[in-house]
Amino acid sequence: MRTDDPLALRYAMHVVHRGDGRWHVEEAGQHSIGAFATKDEAQTAAHMRATRMHEDGRDVQVVLHGEDGSIEAEHRYEPERLRRSA
Repeated sequence: MRTDDPLALRYAMHVVHRGDGRWHVEEAGQHSIGAFATKDEAQTAAHMRATRMHEDGRDVQVVLHGEDGSIEAEHRYEPERLRRSA
């Protein structure tokens, strides 16, 4: 991927259900940055983190998964500089 590609700079978080029965917020599906008893708690935590990162000028994506792993929704927090260049 090119280093000037804005997609290369996107930070992705996934809200997923794991075998421990908890909902996790994971960085690009790699490691858990938080575990929660409910999906709503995990979603709120992911959106709060994404909002803070967006305010710092980052391009952030939150992907919400169902218990079966399917993607239910995606939310983008895109900096103004990227919206103008599209």
